[in-house]
Amino acid sequence: IFLDRLWKGIELELCFHDAKYYIIPSAKSKVVRKVE
Repeated sequence: IFLDRLWKGIELELCFHDAKYYIIPSAKSKVVRKVE
């Protein structure tokens, strides 16, 4: 998964409409939330 490529020391909030997932990598953890 390309999530590791987004892995940096910053917080990102990306919304992928195709997968309908919120992928929020933070400085300490990676959180993937499914959009209901």
